[in-house]
Amino acid sequence: MNITRISLKHTTENIQIPDWAKTIVIHADTTAPYSEKKLQQIYWLFFKTLGITDESRTKYTLRFHVRFARPDCDYYVEFADMIINDRVRF
Repeated sequence: MNITRISLKHTTENIQIPDWAKTIVIHADTTAPYSEKKLQQIYWLFFKTLGITDESRTKYTLRFHVRFARPDCDYYVEFADMIINDRVRF
């Protein structure tokens, strides 16, 4: 199984989705308390950085893991070359 992990802390550029990717797993920890607005901002950040459109969303299995009210912030994305149906653990 091929997995690539990229932190958004270390890049401000668009991230190219590998051709071999079948699953995209988005992880976000934030110090902010839960709000629908903050959740939408996190989704938008990842979709913009990855260049994901409504049309391209159908190509991949997407998994989101967002945790609020954490002691620190961390945003990263993982690409896998197989379909991941099990819950991914931190």
